Amino acid sequence: AATGIITFNVKDIFAQDAASYINSQGIAVRAGNHCAKILMDMLQTSETIRASLYFYNTKEEIDHFVQVIREITLEKCVDLFF
Repeated sequence: AATGIITFNVKDIFAQDAASYINSQGIAVRAGNHCAKILMDMLQTSETIRASLYFYNTKEEIDHFVQVIREITLEKCVDLFF
């Protein structure tokens, strides 16, 4: 079965900080344990970022999501708060 939920982390960036940056770029994501403590234990992390895609997302929106993820840095996340 296919799913539209993507769960990920950005290396060396706290999930909440990365999610805040991604959200600032016009992409709605959530950070947390998503009521899945057993999965978080298996992944050996306390939080992940979750994005949900569905048939109403356009190719351009997905391309934008991929571009934002490729270009995310700790500095860009920190700049949101200062």
